[in-house]
Amino acid sequence: MHARGVHSTSGPPPGRWAVASARQLTAMLKEPEAPQQLLQLLQQHKLEQQGGLLNAIHVASCYHRLGIMCRADAAVVGTAAAQQLLQHLDQLVLSVRQQLGARRLANIIWSCAYTQHAAPAAQLLADFIQPETLSAANSQEVANVLWSLTTLEQQMPPQQLHQLVDAFVSQAAKAVPQEISNTVWALGKLGHQLPPQQLTVLLTAFTAEGMLGRAKAQDIANLLLGTAYMGQQLPTAQLQPLLAELSAKVAHASPQAIANTLWAVSEMGEAVQAGQLEQLLAAFEQQLHRVTPQETSTTLLACARFRYLPVQLLTALEQQQHMQRFLAGANLQELASTAWAYGTLGRNREDPLGGLLQQAAKLLQQEGSKCVSQELCNLCWAVAVLDLRQHVPAVLQLAPASINERRSVVPAHLQQLYQVHLWLLDTNLAAAEGAKGPGLLQVLSQQQLDECRQAWQDQVATQAQQAAAKPSPLERRVFKTLQQLPGWQVPPQQEVITADSNFSIDIAAVTAAGVRLAVEVAGPSHFVSPGNRVNGPTKYRNRALAVRGYTVVTIPGWQWRKLKGAEQQQQYLHDKLKGGSGCCTHC
Repeated sequence: MHARGVHSTSGPPPGRWAVASARQLTAMLKEPEAPQQLLQLLQQHKLEQQGGLLNAIHVASCYHRLGIMCRADAAVVGTAAAQQLLQHLDQLVLSVRQQLGARRLANIIWSCAYTQHAAPAAQLLADFIQPETLSAANSQEVANVLWSLTTLEQQMPPQQLHQLVDAFVSQAAKAVPQEISNTVWALGKLGHQLPPQQLTVLLTAFTAEGMLGRAKAQDIANLLLGTAYMGQQLPTAQLQPLLAELSAKVAHASPQAIANTLWAVSEMGEAVQAGQLEQLLAAFEQQLHRVTPQETSTTLLACARFRYLPVQLLTALEQQQHMQRFLAGANLQELASTAWAYGTLGRNREDPLGGLLQQAAKLLQQEGSKCVSQELCNLCWAVAVLDLRQHVPAVLQLAPASINERRSVVPAHLQQLYQVHLWLLDTNLAAAEGAKGPGLLQVLSQQQLDECRQAWQDQVATQAQQAAAKPSPLERRVFKTLQQLPGWQVPPQQEVITADSNFSIDIAAVTAAGVRLAVEVAGPSHFVSPGNRVNGPTKYRNRALAVRGYTVVTIPGWQWRKLKGAEQQQQYLHDKLKGGSGCCTHC
C-alpha cells in the first residue's frame, strides 16, 4: 500500500514551512511526503548567495528525498509535481555545484536514477571525478555513481570510467558485498572489461571471511551476472562458494536472483551442482505465481544449457493459469527462448508449443519488421526437433519472415531452417495443392533454400573433418572394438557423411545381412539429466538417419566406461548390434 497523499497536488499552508535557520530547514526537508509539498517548501526559500537559507546540503537533500519517494512508488516520477520539482532543483544545483562534495554529488546522481532524470547526471559526474573530489569519495559513493549511471543508460568516456573503477578497486577491502556486486553488475552492463587482476581483487573482497555471509541472494546474483556480461569466467574454486551461499539463502532469493544466477553460470559455460540446482529450481517454482516471463524463459534457457530437464517446474508452468499468464506477458524473444529450451531438452508437449507459436504469430503481425531472425528460427526449429507435425502451418507462417529480415540472419539461423526443411521432407508432409514446391519451398525461394542448404552442409562437413582429424578417445576405442568383430559386408568406417550430404555418422558399417548401421558414440552432450534421457537434437538426428535407411545404434559413454577389458567391450557391442539390427551374422 502506498502512503496516502503521495500523489496529492495540495499541501499544507505556507506558514507551516517557516524556519529561522539553515539547520531547521535541513530538518524540515525530511517531513514532506509528496513532491508538491517539497516543491512548496523550496519555493519559499532563496539560496544563500541571494540572501536566503538554501545551500548545497538542502539541494542535495531534496534530490535524495524525491529519489526515496520514487523508489517507494515508481508512479511518483510521472506526476506533474515531481517533474516541476526536478526542473526547480536542476536550476538550483547549477548554483551550488562547487559546494556539493563527493557524498552529495553521489546522492544526487543516485536520485537521478530513481527519478529517471538524466539531465544533470553528466555534469555532476564531471564534478565527481575531479581528483580532489574522487579521492574523498568512499566505496559506497563510487558504487552508487556507477550503478546510477548504468541504470540511466548514460555512456561515460572511457577515461572517466577507468577513474571510477580504479577508485573503487583501491577501496575494495572496505566495501560491503552490495557495493561490490553493484559495481561489477554496472561495469558488465556498460560492456567494460575489468582486467583479471582487478576482478580478482573484487571477488576476493566479496568472498573474504566474514564478508560472504553478509551478502544477500541478490548481491550474489548481481556479481555473477556482471561477471557473465563481461564475458569473464570464474574458476570452480571461486564459483562454488558463491553458489553454496546462494543455496543456503534460497528461502530469501527472489525469482529474478535465481534466474539471473542460473543464466550467468550457464553463460560462463560452468555448471551448478545437482543438489544446488534442484534447490534453486524448487524455490523458483514456489514463486511461479509472481515470476515474470523473462525470468521463466531465462531459467529454462539455463536449464537447457545445463542439459537438465526441470520436470517439476515445467509441469507446473504447463498448468493453464501459469501458461496463460506467461503467454500474455511474453515478448518474442522470451517465447523463442522457451521454445528453444523445450526443443533442446526434448520436451515434446503439443499444447505449450502450440501456445508459444500462436502468440508468436500474433506478435509477428503486430511488430512485423521488429522481429529478429534468431527468434523466429528458434521457434521453427523447436517444432521440427520435437516432431510436432500438427504445427506445420505455424512453421510455414514464421519461416519466411525469419529469413526476410536479412540484417539479422547468420549461418546458424540458416542451418536451423534447413533442418526444418529436411524434417518436412523426411516426414512426407506434402505441399499443399498449388504450392511452389515441397518442404520450405512452399514459402521460400529456391535461392533462399540453397543458402540454407549450403550453410547446413558446410557445418556437417566441417564437423566431420574435425572429428576425423581428432576423434574422441571413446570413439577410437569403440571403433577399434567394432573392427575386431567378424562378419561385416562393409567394415566400420569413421565420420561417414550420408549420401545426401546432410548428416554425418560417427561409425558406419554394413552387416553381412546388408543392414546399414549408424553407430553413434554418445557423450554427455547427447543426454539430459536426471535419467540420462536423449535430448531433442539427438532424437532429431536419429529419426533422420532412420529415414535414410540406417539402423541407429547408440553407445552411451557412461555405459562404455563401466566395461572392464576387451572381452566385456566386445560382448557389449555384440549385444547392442543384435538388439539394434537383428540380423548381424556375427550376433
